[in-house]
Amino acid sequence: MLSIALRANALFSMLSALILVLAAPRIASLTFIQPGMFAGQTELAILYLAGAGVGIFGIFCLFLSFAKPADFRLVKAVIAADFLWVMASAALLILVPGVLSRSGMMLVGMIAILVGCFGLLQGLGLKQGIQPKSRP
Repeated sequence: MLSIALRANALFSMLSALILVLAAPRIASLTFIQPGMFAGQTELAILYLAGAGVGIFGIFCLFLSFAKPADFRLVKAVIAADFLWVMASAALLILVPGVLSRSGMMLVGMIAILVGCFGLLQGLGLKQGIQPKSRP
C-alpha cells in the first residue's frame, strides 16, 4: 500500500509540475484575481517555482516508492511535506482571501484535499509496514 500511495503522489506531483510549468500564464489568468497585481510577473515566477519544486518532490516520491525496504524516515518526511502543503493551502485561503479568484480558491482547496489524502494513505501504508510480526 505504501509504494502505491507514494507512486500516486509522485504521478500527481509530476503531472502538476508539468502543467504548472507549461501553462503558467493561463493558470495565472484563471486563478489570480488580478494577474500582475504583485509587481507584474511575480505570479508567473511563483507558478514556475512551485512547478519546479513539486516536480522535484514527485521524482523523490517515485524513487522512494521503489526503495526496498522503504526508508521510514524519508517516508515520514514526505508525509510531513504533504501535510505542510495542506496547512499552507489553508493559510493562503484564510489569510490572503483577496488574491485568488473563486476558481483559484476551489483549485487550491481541491488540491489540498487530494494531497491530504496522499498523506493519509502514505501514513496508513507506513503503519502497515512497521507493525511488529506476531510471535508463534
